[in-house]
Amino acid sequence: MLSVAPSPLEVVVMTHSGLSQQKGDDESKKKKFKALLDGNIDLPFVIDEALGAHRKDIKPEDLAHISEIFRDVLIESALERTEDGGFGTLGCKGFERLDAWATVPCRLTLRDGTVFDVNVMLRYRKGWRMVDVVSKNTRLSDQYRGTVDEMWREEGVTGVIDRLEARLAKLRNNGKNTPEFMKQSILDEAEKDPANRYRTNVLKKK
Repeated sequence: MLSVAPSPLEVVVMTHSGLSQQKGDDESKKKKFKALLDGNIDLPFVIDEALGAHRKDIKPEDLAHISEIFRDVLIESALERTEDGGFGTLGCKGFERLDAWATVPCRLTLRDGTVFDVNVMLRYRKGWRMVDVVSKNTRLSDQYRGTVDEMWREEGVTGVIDRLEARLAKLRNNGKNTPEFMKQSILDEAEKDPANRYRTNVLKKK
């Protein structure tokens, strides 16, 4: 009997459920997050979109390194959010498909009551995989590209790798052994960027 591939709606719901309901120690969670990431997100496509026009100027070995760091950043970010209930609740209604592309409209409600109406974008490539999220006409991929552009202006591909590695190190540290003088600078940085509010909450609890 042939198995039926999950629909775009099922992929989105399963991914959110998988991220939200992880139990066990950190290493066990990371393995499960990696399986979700590799199975349900088209990471090469996401990275190409983030790199934009710079993609053609990056050597294969540097691209492989960037991909590895980027994957680890996503995994560590997911782990951090589970510690603070950061994935909230998700409600989705059907999906719209056009050839190999699909859109799933959803409403995400965070623990603090904040509500986001988002459209999750997917591409079919041996199964449906997520490639982007759009909220208030702003694409997540555009935000990634803007960040990469800023890194690139500083030191080219070296700047991109260095900044990603710094971000990964900060996530892995997670404030557990952060000296007090560093904690305040991290908190100040987080307050400027609402996207970092989960990290702010974690550090304030230390």
